[in-house]
Amino acid sequence: MKYSLKAKWFSPDNSSFSPKQTSIRLPILSAAKIDALCEMFPSMTKNSIINDLIIEALESFVMELETDPGSTCGYGNFCDENISEKALFEKLTQHHLGELSKI
Repeated sequence: MKYSLKAKWFSPDNSSFSPKQTSIRLPILSAAKIDALCEMFPSMTKNSIINDLIIEALESFVMELETDPGSTCGYGNFCDENISEKALFEKLTQHHLGELSKI
């Protein structure tokens, strides 16, 4: 379900975070845009803004994955003729969620 980031940023934050930290280097224009959002929404932390943008991008990407079974060869070490891209993504997500839950 798609939600409005602006509406979320005016609501309380009840999220939980991964036990692992990920560092990234952003292109200058993207960093400037995030700084602009931080200035526009001073009650939000930069971390929260970046997290929400990543979540939104992931949700949009998942909506584009194929749902019809077909060859998923070429996706890492996984090859299955009877699974869709979306099903593969969900299966791998559950695997990694289990691994992160052990930490």
